[in-house]
Amino acid sequence: MKKYLILLFVLFGPHITYGQTASETTVRDYFSDIPVMIEIARCESNFRQFTENGDVVRGGSGGGMVGMFQFFESIHTPAAANLGYDILTLDGNMAYAKYLYGTEGTTPWDNAKDCWKVATTTSQFDPNQEQAILTELKRQLALLQQLFTLLQKLESLR
Repeated sequence: MKKYLILLFVLFGPHITYGQTASETTVRDYFSDIPVMIEIARCESNFRQFTENGDVVRGGSGGGMVGMFQFFESIHTPAAANLGYDILTLDGNMAYAKYLYGTEGTTPWDNAKDCWKVATTTSQFDPNQEQAILTELKRQLALLQQLFTLLQKLESLR
């Protein structure tokens, strides 16, 4: 039986998705009313504020850009601090991004427009999509349950 469970994992394991990271969920909730900012965060940092070892994500030439929304640290740290935001924290990075969006729109992220502009125009929310996904997951789960039952019967015949 154990080898059949291993076989199931090998066959289906790579297709299992584990959902969003905590920071992605936070960004999606915070910017639920501004979908383009969600796409900008995806393009700029893949929804990451911190690396695996806890350091702030750095990018750009020489690592001069920081955080979820990849702000130039030397330029934006003082400006954000004057508003009470710390762009090295997730909350501060998002709050400053929201402030900039409110004052400048998406202009600060125009260099990545090829990434987020395409995503916002091609991935419009379909209210039926969630139900279709749930239906498909239920169908796949039923198939896995049938397969598991068959494997149990096969094992009992040995």
